[in-house]
Amino acid sequence: MSIKPGSPKKRSNYKEHVSMTIPISIKPKDLQRILGISYSQAKRKVKAIREVNGKQRHQCVTIPETADFLGLPEEIIKKTLENTK
Repeated sequence: MSIKPGSPKKRSNYKEHVSMTIPISIKPKDLQRILGISYSQAKRKVKAIREVNGKQRHQCVTIPETADFLGLPEEIIKKTLENTK
């Protein structure tokens, strides 16, 4: 397939193909955005959430677990994640 000189090159726009989804797991960066705290404080909170839920270091922290720990409704966390991505 050859492209003629002067014709615009067709490229798919990556952003059109990627739908905005809410992540299943919460990372320290997400917690930092939600609570407005430093990254190191967010890491400590994620660690505390893991300990409360009896999870190991490699296991994910979910939105419901985070909402329970922080005493916030899940919807607020989901909306904040949607708006900051």
